Amino acid sequence: MSRASILPALFLVALAYACGESSPRADGGSRDGATVPTPTPPTPPTTPPAPPSTPCDDGAPGDICCGGEAVDPQSDPDHCGECGTACGTDQACVAGECTCNCDAQLTCCDLACVDTRNDGDHCGACGVRCPDGVCANGECACSGGALLCGGACVDPGSDPANCGACGAACGAGQACVAGECTCPLGQTLCPEGCTDTRFDPESCGACGNICPPGSLCIDGSCRGCGCAAGLVCCGPACIDIARDPANCGACGASCPMGVSCVDGACVAP
Repeated sequence: MSRASILPALFLVALAYACGESSPRADGGSRDGATVPTPTPPTPPTTPPAPPSTPCDDGAPGDICCGGEAVDPQSDPDHCGECGTACGTDQACVAGECTCNCDAQLTCCDLACVDTRNDGDHCGACGVRCPDGVCANGECACSGGALLCGGACVDPGSDPANCGACGAACGAGQACVAGECTCPLGQTLCPEGCTDTRFDPESCGACGNICPPGSLCIDGSCRGCGCAAGLVCCGPACIDIARDPANCGACGASCPMGVSCVDGACVAP
């Protein structure tokens, strides 16, 4: 082989060797010493951490969260129906509403446990209020010797509508004294009421003692006026009742205005 043919072959061998040295190696270097960067794999997306659990997360169905705590609003006395609605000391929460939690001998009245045997505002039953606030064995009573009449406490010794007993009313003009109906000083109790028998012609001197027409009751006795014939004693005067329009036919029988009295009768003109 001639020198001219060997030189091109050696050139090709050297070139191939050079290319092999510059190719990357598995360790990230190259055969000729140059550094080739290793590809970085993509970073997977980051999942946020789950929030920490709270006591409210452990509640039962229907519970609500009040102050960081799961509660049952249907039965919790501190959060009855909603957060912050607290029931009273003697109350319980039932179906979301505060109600009484009374002992067997007590009754629930206005959301309070009361003893209707002696409660003046709930005597015998809820809402039955005693006038004097005295309740004994479930019945209203009055204090100080008063008597319960018609829902009110009265003094039977002086009440003219309940004199001595409920419903025992005194007559017109009468007073109740020591539980008995009586008349004012100087008057007498008659069926028609209290009257002064010293001057009453219907009860002159005694109840029912009527004085004759034309006479007066003076000091309990019927007396005439001493009138002349044809005249009648009407009050303190002698009157001709046959002609007097103010006393026509009888004392006090007056005729209408403009009407005359003729022979004891009112006659229109």
